[in-house]
Amino acid sequence: MWEPRSSRTFVETRRDPRTGEPVDVDKSFADVLEQVELADRVGLDVFGLGEHHRPDYAVSAPAVALAAAAARTKRIWLGALHAPNRKA
Repeated sequence: MWEPRSSRTFVETRRDPRTGEPVDVDKSFADVLEQVELADRVGLDVFGLGEHHRPDYAVSAPAVALAAAAARTKRIWLGALHAPNRKA
C-alpha cells in the first residue's frame, strides 16, 4: 500500500526566541510558503494547511494560502485540514 510522504501545519503564530516578541502574521505566512516550496523540492507528496479562526493562528482561509502555495510549487499535492472546535 502506498503511504504518502506528507507534512501539515496549522500555521500557529509564535514568539521570536531572541526577543520574546510575537512574530508578525505576515512573516509566519511567508515562512509557511517557504516550507511548502521546500517540501515540494525535497519530494514530499502532500502538504496540508489547517484552518483556525483565532488570533494565534495565521491562516483562517486555507484556500487562499493554498492558492499562493500552488503558484510556487510544481508537483506536490496541497490540501486543507479542518479542525472544528469542540464543545465540552
